[in-house]
Amino acid sequence: DSGKFENVSKFYINGNVETRKIFTQDGNELESSLNHRYRVVEDGKYIWKTVEELKVGDKLVVCLGGHPEKCSNKLPKMENIDMKQPDILTPEIASVLALIYRNGLVENNNTSISFFPIKMSEHDRISKIVNNAFGISTYSISETIGIRNKEFVDWLEFQGFTKEYERNNNVPFVIRTASKDVIASFIDNLWEPYSGKTDYVTLSSIPFSKQLLILARSIGYITVLKYATMCYYYKVNITDVEETRFFGNYWLDPIVRLEDSRCDTYDIEVENAHHYRLGGTVSHNTLSLLGGCTSGVHPGFARYYKRRIRIASESPLIKVAKEHGYP
Repeated sequence: DSGKFENVSKFYINGNVETRKIFTQDGNELESSLNHRYRVVEDGKYIWKTVEELKVGDKLVVCLGGHPEKCSNKLPKMENIDMKQPDILTPEIASVLALIYRNGLVENNNTSISFFPIKMSEHDRISKIVNNAFGISTYSISETIGIRNKEFVDWLEFQGFTKEYERNNNVPFVIRTASKDVIASFIDNLWEPYSGKTDYVTLSSIPFSKQLLILARSIGYITVLKYATMCYYYKVNITDVEETRFFGNYWLDPIVRLEDSRCDTYDIEVENAHHYRLGGTVSHNTLSLLGGCTSGVHPGFARYYKRRIRIASESPLIKVAKEHGYP
């Protein structure tokens, strides 16, 4: 975990194997094969544990921050529309998109959208951002800002900011891949309703909520995902800092439940790196051959190898191998 982006040098398909789902106190959910390893803190020691060794109460190590300060923030362009389209996603545009996503209501057969700003004094700021970025005007009714422009509504859908299938929504790709300042602007404005600041945001989409948890942690926010049983919504909270939840600069997220499962699994290999962040959690590369290591004491020096396996001459595997064309 160097805190930098690295290129993936190899990708492996492992097939369907036994796994274990890991549920944490802060609402994170992970699923890994049994030999995969995670960093935990146990009795004040910073150690590795395989998934098979994990138990309820183990404290997973979470990295806060690390998202790149600079990204291209380039926005894809829609074809066949006359409306002005911004080339770059700025923090100012992200702030407006967050308000639209949180409180936006598409009306009049998808030709207009209205939404609540953070507060009345923000009307002029939002209107200027929309006009400069899209070349269109807004209107105000009481505490509501509206935009009557079908191409703008189409653009929002194109970029993933409309909520037609609200319970299955994802955080828009252009936000997930944006720079730290853009993500912070989106999250901060998503968190604050028009009536003033709050410590949570209520969302009905489970995928969006879980992705927001990881995204918020990536820019350094201490974030917790909680299930609101009364309305079946999810809440993401910025919690007060608890000193007992820190281990140095790391945040500790205790395991509250483990569940046996199966799924298709995959491995990645990153040159010159031995561990990485999986949803913010410190995770180790796969062991042995899949991790780029040799199975014995000899060093690996070539890119490709012929792998031979010795078995007994009377083994029933010989017949199976011959039937499948192995010499």
